[in-house]
Amino acid sequence: MRVLKETLDIFCACSGHRVSSDKTTIYFSKNCSKPRGLELVGVGGFKLVDDLGMYLGVPLLHKRVTSATYKFLIEKVESRLSGWAARVLSLAGRITLAKAVLQAIPTYIMQTAWLPKSICEALERIIQRFIWGSPSGSKGIPLVRWTVITTDVQERALVCGNLDVKTKLSL
Repeated sequence: MRVLKETLDIFCACSGHRVSSDKTTIYFSKNCSKPRGLELVGVGGFKLVDDLGMYLGVPLLHKRVTSATYKFLIEKVESRLSGWAARVLSLAGRITLAKAVLQAIPTYIMQTAWLPKSICEALERIIQRFIWGSPSGSKGIPLVRWTVITTDVQERALVCGNLDVKTKLSL
């Protein structure tokens, strides 16, 4: 750790940059004992954390992935929907809005991580409810089969839906 600290000091002296001790954290694996980790943290002057959190909107994973890991995606989509009035838009308008906005929310994360199938299904249910114009929790009567909306007739490309397939294609 002393070598790392000395290297950082040399880099800072040469470049004119400083290491922000407020923002700098260090994470040790389970293989490193707690006393050893605390000793290394004391030398470096960094904060010891158990969870690295998020970086650029993507969770830094070091534990088992569960649906709770990506629950923030569902909350983000629901918060975006809370300001929209689905009943005022036509079916074509709702489909366009779902394709342009709702499906864009998980796209970046799908390029960096494998979303659990339960999260993909939950997002699809939210998008389907929005497209059919039914308020959250109630079931509306679909006007067309979901497969008609999710596939483009001319190209057979994914248009709106099936996030599980998009996750596989993104990685």
